[in-house]
Amino acid sequence: MVNNKFNITVASWPGTGSTTLALILSYVYKLKYFYSGAVFRYFSKELGYKTEGKIFSRNENKYSVHLDTLVDDYSVSILDKGGYVINTKPLGFLVNRADTFNIFLHANIDTRAKRAYKDGREGKTTIKNSLLIRQKAAGKRYKSLYGIDWEDKKTLKEKHDLVIDTSKLSIQEELQLVDDEIRKKYKISPVREFKFGNLSPKEIKDKAEKLIEQEKMEHTPVEAIAAIYENFKERIQIKPLKIRSVFEKTSKITDKEMR
Repeated sequence: MVNNKFNITVASWPGTGSTTLALILSYVYKLKYFYSGAVFRYFSKELGYKTEGKIFSRNENKYSVHLDTLVDDYSVSILDKGGYVINTKPLGFLVNRADTFNIFLHANIDTRAKRAYKDGREGKTTIKNSLLIRQKAAGKRYKSLYGIDWEDKKTLKEKHDLVIDTSKLSIQEELQLVDDEIRKKYKISPVREFKFGNLSPKEIKDKAEKLIEQEKMEHTPVEAIAAIYENFKERIQIKPLKIRSVFEKTSKITDKEMR
């Protein structure tokens, strides 16, 4: 591990590639990986909603109000522990810490739709509409909760250590930009190399996911939900019953695993 008090947060507009970059950063710096969006997808599944596309975004709005601040506050508690890469949406807007390097990725909508289409998802027009719906829905939530405009590029630069337009960049080039800035600010270098070879972007993401899984470097949504339940139990008690039930059920899963 590079430094057990050093953290990285990676956020982006939907479809911009934050997950791939965050996974690779977790691997090369040997930092624990947490994807906060996985908590929301876990709840979607448990509540019987779809977990992809614009339908996911619409359904997410039905319960996200009960999770947003809990997940954000929990993410901050992870930063306090140190040694994490957090793939998140609004966290860089909310924290300004000497021990945390905040990254934001953005790209034009046509590029994002084209990339998703190449990955074998829906048609380009459908994907484009889905990405825009998700982006606007998330922006509305963050504006309501925190008064932030995550579509304003000036605000992005003010709130993050590094903002990257990935429209014309490869993942390797993104990684190099991050490496340069972290070396400059923290005098910290990656502890190992991620070998890209001739892999496609999707294959790169799949490889990074497998490496993180093999080395048990992921802080899973089940672990996160159980920890949120334990640490914020009073706040969870006033949630709607269906939300509280998911917390209680998931907490019991981790209890059984620990026995």
